Amino acid sequence: MRSRRVLAVVALATAAVVALGVAQAPAGQARRTIYLSAIEYKGGANVSSEAYPPAAEPGTKPLAPLGGGYFLEEPDSTGRWEVESYRWEPGLVVALEGERITLEIVGVNGALHDAMVVSPSGKQIPFVVTRGRLTRVRFLADEVGIWKFICSTHPPAMTGEIVVLA
Repeated sequence: MRSRRVLAVVALATAAVVALGVAQAPAGQARRTIYLSAIEYKGGANVSSEAYPPAAEPGTKPLAPLGGGYFLEEPDSTGRWEVESYRWEPGLVVALEGERITLEIVGVNGALHDAMVVSPSGKQIPFVVTRGRLTRVRFLADEVGIWKFICSTHPPAMTGEIVVLA
């Protein structure tokens, strides 16, 4: 199942590169800046119009044990309840092998995001994003495959992928 997902992502990324007419520059010479945001999706309702999610419901899981990337707040004194999810936007980007990548990440929501870029071979590039600041992360896309950018403060929801093509 995972190999099908990887093949689908690589096929989609390849089609995007071809459609956009991106040409490969000599290794190590091309530079690309990728703009990202650390954001929080938030929604809510009032129990008078929408019931608070039950503890157990067929085909679902409670949010609490899934990690800090999801929050479900119980109804307040007015009956309002809220649900939140932290994400990187965009969550999927494409790069070419040999490009010098700069991620420019603006912290919109969440006071602090301890995060890292992880290469296909497991090399880790740590960084921190804070609300109201721009963080720059620079690295050479020297491995073909799926690189991850992961926030350890808000797992599992706050994970993105960089597909590096040959």
